[in-house]
Amino acid sequence: PQSLIVLTLKPRSLIVLTLKPRSLIVFTLKPQILIVFTLKPQSLIVLTLKPRSLIVLTLKPQSLIVFTLKPRSLIVFTLKPRSLIVLTLKPRSLVVLTLKPRSLIVLTLKPRSLIVLTLKPRSLIVWTLKPQSLIVLTLKPQSLIVLTLKPRLLIVLTLKPRSLIVLTLKPRSLIV
Repeated sequence: PQSLIVLTLKPRSLIVLTLKPRSLIVFTLKPQILIVFTLKPQSLIVLTLKPRSLIVLTLKPQSLIVFTLKPRSLIVFTLKPRSLIVLTLKPRSLVVLTLKPRSLIVLTLKPRSLIVLTLKPRSLIVWTLKPQSLIVLTLKPQSLIVLTLKPRLLIVLTLKPRSLIVLTLKPRSLIV
């Protein structure tokens, strides 16, 4: 189907060029790599046995995907909406970085926490299942909020007007 195949003993490579669907495949035994390039959907795939990684580059929707068996991570980079996603099995974490609205999200299974950092309104949110707490830190109005389910208390610390509020359900007290 309008194709060109080139097989060479040294460096032991196989090249396949087809006009329809317009693809190029390059296979080499050393360093054990496979490259696939297609005009539609305009993508490039690189598979290597060592270090066991897979790279997929697509012009539409302008994304780059990198998958490696060791350390077992997946990286996805997209120009629109300009985000970077990193998924790793060890230490079982997910990192999402977006330029708009300029935020960083980190999710880890151990110790089961979620961290959200945003430049606007400049806040940091930390949520952990153990000890079941939520921490919110904002630069404006410069306050820190800690909410814990056990022992069920809420702490609010503000630099201006320099106050500390502690609310507990048991023994039902409010400290200002």
